[in-house]
Amino acid sequence: MTKNINKQAEEKFEKEAKVIKREDVGNFVEDRYLPFSWSVCLDRALVYSQDGLKPIQRRILWTAYKLGLTDKSPKMKSATFEGRVMKYSPHGGSYGSIVNMAAPEVKGQPRAIRLPLVKGKGNWGGIDLTRNQPGAARYTELSLFPAAMELIKELGENTVTLVSNYDNTDVEPVYLPARWPVALINGVPDAMAVGFACNLPSHNPDEVMEAAIALLKNPDMSISDITKIIAGPDFQCGCDIISTTVRDGKSVDGIKQYMNTGSGSFVMKATYEIHEDNGSYVINFKHLPYKVAPEKVVEELKKHYENGEFKELSYWNDMSDINEPVNLEVRTKKNINISKVLNDLFQKTSLQSTFAANNTIIIDQTPVQSNIKTILEEFIKFRKQCTTNKLNYRLDDKKHKLRIQKAISAVLVDIDKCISIIRNSDDEKSAKEELTKAFKIDDEQAGYILSMQLRKLTKTDSLQVDKLIKSLSEEVKDIESILNNEDKFIEFISSEMEDTKKNISSPRLCKIMKAEEKPEDSNKDVFLLQKDGKIARTFKKQDDVVKVNKDGKILVVTESKAFIRSIYELADEKFSAISKLKFPGKGLAVAAGEGYLLVVGEGGSAKLVDMSGVNYPKKDCIDEIFKQKIVFAAITKDLDHKLVINDSVSIDLSEVPIQSIYAKGGRKFTRQIVEKAEIA
Repeated sequence: MTKNINKQAEEKFEKEAKVIKREDVGNFVEDRYLPFSWSVCLDRALVYSQDGLKPIQRRILWTAYKLGLTDKSPKMKSATFEGRVMKYSPHGGSYGSIVNMAAPEVKGQPRAIRLPLVKGKGNWGGIDLTRNQPGAARYTELSLFPAAMELIKELGENTVTLVSNYDNTDVEPVYLPARWPVALINGVPDAMAVGFACNLPSHNPDEVMEAAIALLKNPDMSISDITKIIAGPDFQCGCDIISTTVRDGKSVDGIKQYMNTGSGSFVMKATYEIHEDNGSYVINFKHLPYKVAPEKVVEELKKHYENGEFKELSYWNDMSDINEPVNLEVRTKKNINISKVLNDLFQKTSLQSTFAANNTIIIDQTPVQSNIKTILEEFIKFRKQCTTNKLNYRLDDKKHKLRIQKAISAVLVDIDKCISIIRNSDDEKSAKEELTKAFKIDDEQAGYILSMQLRKLTKTDSLQVDKLIKSLSEEVKDIESILNNEDKFIEFISSEMEDTKKNISSPRLCKIMKAEEKPEDSNKDVFLLQKDGKIARTFKKQDDVVKVNKDGKILVVTESKAFIRSIYELADEKFSAISKLKFPGKGLAVAAGEGYLLVVGEGGSAKLVDMSGVNYPKKDCIDEIFKQKIVFAAITKDLDHKLVINDSVSIDLSEVPIQSIYAKGGRKFTRQIVEKAEIA
């Protein structure tokens, strides 16, 4: 059976191999892969400078326009809407893109998009859509937000070019007549094309519109002038943003860098509230970095804790609900260094993240990494073209209406004559000819008079017609003056931008800090104090202290084990019992990152451990550090001392072997049971 199958496979391969065409790989890449790559860049992944939208986003909003879906219309089932979008999109389902543009009507977790366009009903997922997925399209409903209406409201005025859709069954716009720069305000996160990528951060709508208006009026503005208006990124999550970071020993302003060059990075930090509760601290993180969900931070905290870190914490919990969409609560143990805890939380979890900006957009059918001025200039150029098209459309419409009203005014002078000409004409053609001669109107005007119902014509008030003619004449004159006068044209676009700014206005959500402030004591050397069986920590170097490693880990030695704890669980220079560190068994000594740990067993064996070379395990305990029951343990900074085991045995510490913390042996100095030992 297997033999027959193999034989059939060989025969099939030989048959297909005969028609395999050999082709130069260079030609193949140029003829096949290059067009595919370019289509991914231009038709799928990247946004266009004109309207700041990806093709799928444009098609979603165009579908909404065609269906009459607005911010005030009843909602439509998402599955139905998605099916309609496929009429314009050859790439299959669009629900994922709809979700990325959407936000629920009710208060919920912040979305990646700064100004949501799709208004949703139902489950639209959380911050991290991989962890908190939205409901299926058959369960959700949608309409539009007012911000989306500013992108499609001018579609009926010939503002943009329409082209055939992919199967020539309908038309779609090349661009939408966007009245605000979508890419700059909403951002373009994690757009991956072939050979190109974009990671453009979102910005505050008011600041961007103000900058666009200022640049429209003064094209010679520098990027520096623009950055005085646009302070920097502004994410929906409301985190803190640190623009200045230190790289290779130099201070770098990442925000200015990406605004000037199109590339740069900055730090995002969670905001928090903190209060003391009976000696411990409760930290509530209310605004996390962009695209960081509370669930992710909880997972990170759990992983670090299992690896022996964050021992200063007693618990953490995601307390987010409908009233507080983001609320991650972290509680510490008592009498810990809260500055160190905060520093570790930011350094070791996503509570602090870096955003690498890459402002690559399509300009003149080419992906270009652009500075902020270029993006605004492209938007302004597009708005000028849309406005020109719109004004010309309005001008033609007003002129057409004016000509009609003038024709009506002309025949109202002698309406009986008009009626008589119509009645006595043999056909429509002759009637048009007679009307044009009698009332000095053109063929189009005569055609309109013939199309009017007689009762409307006879009831028309000539005074109202004259008033309308005057009004239309003034409107035509106003539009022509705007089109023919550059200053008026700029002022007209500016006023429209002001109106749009009011409709999409949103307060700044992210606070921008110019320099990162390090928590107090986070980078200071910390030392361990021991006295009469009690311990404390200090940041002051003294003769009787032992330096702790940078990770802050210390070792509590009991009669059989060594427990790993954090120095930051101790109070500053306030002595407390070793048992304060909470471990089972009797605590004999506490060792840190320098000095020698001496342990003595009840059978008279002893060993030294060089603490500077100890590698702590991931778990919080070393199960066995000596074979015998440990009756004495101490820490010493040097070996110029004697170990007194009992009245008859006294040895130099230099004779005690230095071994690993994990070594279970040690040198035997006496066969007697050791009841007490000390360093002299």
